[in-house]
Amino acid sequence: MRIAPLATLLTLTSPALAQDVFDMAFPGAEVAFEEAEGYAEMRVMTEAHDYRDAESPLETIGLEGETRRIAYEIPEGRSTLEVIRAYGQALEAAGFAEVFSCDGRAECTNFGTFGDAHAALTAPKRPHFRTAADMRYASFERVADSRRELADVMVSLGSSTHTAEVRWGSTEAEALELERLDAEGIAAALAAEGAAAIYGLEFETDSAVLLPAADAMLEQMATYLRDTDVSVLLVGHTDNVGDLGYNMDLSARRAAAARAALAERFGIPGARMEAHGVGFLAPAAPNADEDGRARNRRVEMVLR
Repeated sequence: MRIAPLATLLTLTSPALAQDVFDMAFPGAEVAFEEAEGYAEMRVMTEAHDYRDAESPLETIGLEGETRRIAYEIPEGRSTLEVIRAYGQALEAAGFAEVFSCDGRAECTNFGTFGDAHAALTAPKRPHFRTAADMRYASFERVADSRRELADVMVSLGSSTHTAEVRWGSTEAEALELERLDAEGIAAALAAEGAAAIYGLEFETDSAVLLPAADAMLEQMATYLRDTDVSVLLVGHTDNVGDLGYNMDLSARRAAAARAALAERFGIPGARMEAHGVGFLAPAAPNADEDGRARNRRVEMVLR
């Protein structure tokens, strides 16, 4: 049986709605229960967990804020793959980026039952998700419009039960004050370190399109380059949300966009600049929380 078009899964008036993940209803699914809290903790998995290692923590990211949880009984004949793909595509269309995904009990936990991980994520909530050999999990994050949101989807196909659960949480995103260098600051950092971390190059979410807010930083970069005759590398960096290949490409495209803007709009000779991307291979901070991930999303200017 083919999955219904995603348009039938969504009843969104805008992808920016905080509760849009709960406007999705898989065709034929019956709601087992739904619950919401005005303020609670929510955590989602960021990597598989090995229950054989008692010292190994469950790797998660979390938030405190508004949370919602909905559990479904999925109709027979629908595969775990088509269900989780439908939700994943809908979440990504709404601006969420995948944090982690896994296929099968062994892949998701390395050992034992995924239900242990799920219980840790949802405790002390009522259990619903049922561990089975055919199961899938995916977690997602979105930061937009001064809000930070997490979501995850769990799907299980057992011998007699077919279950899915979707969770969502939202909190006010705290603005992290990152140092924005002026032309003199860029010169000082390059003289001292050979590289300058450039914050303030604002891009559209999950895109290499520069926003008007980036103009002030581009002007400072251009001022430094006009006052010198050096050649530089512009190196894009990302956080670790999503897979490496995608982030390598995104970081390279963002560095290329900065180079193009400096050349085309600010008159810096293109031959003096090279654009590269390293994804999340060279973090400036741990990716364990949003502050660290914000520090890692940057373009660095490096002396050649």
